[in-house]
Amino acid sequence: MIVNFMKQMLSHLPMIRVLLNVLLFAVLAYIFMYLALSGYGVISMEVEEKITAPSGETPAHPQQPPPYHPDVIIYESQRSPGNPMKIPHILIAILVAFLIVYLAIKIGPKALKALIGFSMYVAAVYTLRGILHSLSVIYSFVMSLPLVVLALCEVTPVEIKSIILAVVVGGIGALLGIMAYPILWIAILVALVAYDVWGVYKGPVKRISEEAIKYDIPLLIKIRAGDEEHFIGLGDYALPMSFLASLMKYESVYMSIVSFIGFISGTVLALIIVRRKGPQPGLLYIVPLGVLPYLILKLYMFS
Repeated sequence: MIVNFMKQMLSHLPMIRVLLNVLLFAVLAYIFMYLALSGYGVISMEVEEKITAPSGETPAHPQQPPPYHPDVIIYESQRSPGNPMKIPHILIAILVAFLIVYLAIKIGPKALKALIGFSMYVAAVYTLRGILHSLSVIYSFVMSLPLVVLALCEVTPVEIKSIILAVVVGGIGALLGIMAYPILWIAILVALVAYDVWGVYKGPVKRISEEAIKYDIPLLIKIRAGDEEHFIGLGDYALPMSFLASLMKYESVYMSIVSFIGFISGTVLALIIVRRKGPQPGLLYIVPLGVLPYLILKLYMFS
């Protein structure tokens, strides 16, 4: 009996290692998101001081950063987070980005790789800008470049690529999360779940994933344990991370952590189902298990 139990445990060992790697990646992305988000708060206050004088007179710092400066974009992203129009604006931006990726595939793998490389560079710049907010913005621009080169290089170990992708996911989550309140993000995620279901079963998501795997393009997060490899879409992490960032900024760290545990549970469930049934819409499992704990806590607080 003990021998049979040990055999069963050994047979599940690769999957257990995969799940541990998933947990490690998610924790790293969450830490990068938290660090970037903390820096965004400091940056926003500094930009506010430069463009607005307390008395309504001339700003205390006459040299204002240009509108395309990362600090200004971070500051502007946090304005009017309760505006319901943020829902269609964010959804349209995400869908347009997806359309551009699809068109890049039509052009060829080199175009797709260049597009993803540029997108990763921008995301890394904003992550490092939040983390290194006390330094000049030039450090973020310079340090992001080798990260992207390593991520796109085929000989880079999977573990290094995963860390770089955690930086990217954390930055995307922090920047998108500050744009809207959690309740608005719930509406956005519900719409994206519907789109994800359509995209996997009827749309081009499967083809995009196949192309990304074939040409080793970091659109998917590769989780490896022994001979087993599992892939999770970058959006399946980045979009829920945006909700967690919104919770952290506009609710509390406690609520964010509770929902984070729910998202991890959803990711584990998605991986188990993918292993048995093949490609699945990850958000279908990840979003409900991440959002429900927050809604239950809110109902409990109001009761």
